Amino acid sequence: MSDIVISIPDYITQVMLSKKRRVKYTKAGKVSKTSGTPKYHKIAGNDLWASLNPHVRAKILKEIKLWFYDTYIRNLGVLSDFPISITFNFYGPLGDLDLDNLDIFYRKAFLDCLAGHVRQKPVVNTTISTGNINKEWDYDTYPPKIPDDSVHFVREVRSTYTESTETKLVIEIKKYEHRDNT
Repeated sequence: MSDIVISIPDYITQVMLSKKRRVKYTKAGKVSKTSGTPKYHKIAGNDLWASLNPHVRAKILKEIKLWFYDTYIRNLGVLSDFPISITFNFYGPLGDLDLDNLDIFYRKAFLDCLAGHVRQKPVVNTTISTGNINKEWDYDTYPPKIPDDSVHFVREVRSTYTESTETKLVIEIKKYEHRDNT
């Protein structure tokens, strides 16, 4: 397997939650400056664990997955030489951020996209059910590039951060090579 390198300049750092905010009035009775403007949410790993509304969390992950797949993964060939190793190399100015909080949404979304877990098919059901409905992934629209993102196929996922004036994300996919750390 030859190494695959995906370079993403100015990777997305926020997701649009709504195109227009509803009209709000200030205490003085004037319309708020944010009324009618798009609402964005900054992508931060803390939100995955914190008290973020589950619907907002799902929306963030869905938007990252669609962006990843449509922009970078769709034209990738199907991978067949397993197991693989994936490294997320973040570049940007040093700031008050934790690497694990920075990479968690991107890591989750990228691995899901490789496995074709981008969007689920809508459930068509004419009867009301009280049980769990198993949703199916839309593999026709989002074909998988790996059979699954389990440890059978992905053995190593790492992240690095390099100080740079340029903000970018470089993802490297390689054949996994076991390292003996003894």
